[in-house]
Amino acid sequence: KHMFEKAIASLNSLKEAPVLRKNIETIKTELFNEALILISKKEYEKAEKNFERLLSYNNHPDYYYNLGILQLKQKKYEEAVESFSESMELGLINYDLCYNLAHCLEQLGDLENSSLFFEKAIEYKNK
Repeated sequence: KHMFEKAIASLNSLKEAPVLRKNIETIKTELFNEALILISKKEYEKAEKNFERLLSYNNHPDYYYNLGILQLKQKKYEEAVESFSESMELGLINYDLCYNLAHCLEQLGDLENSSLFFEKAIEYKNK
């Protein structure tokens, strides 16, 4: 009987305790949204940490794309090219990605590949 009462007391205390566990998808959504806000506030280092955490959960093309935007804003063109390329490998390809990749390549002096991606961006823009 004593064990049963102890179990009931434990159960009742759990009802009163706040829920500390969050769904992983909720955490990822919060991290992603916070990262976008941090970018808009120009808090780039904090935003980059959020994207690194997100990428530790899974390799999502949107995470790489937005990390690339963050790196582009900081003029880290080589890193941005890597992030945009990862995003493309994971299936994201559109006007914005091609344009931003082309811009980075242009800044790095790779005019041949830059022009290819500018052309690709125009193709996507006209679709």
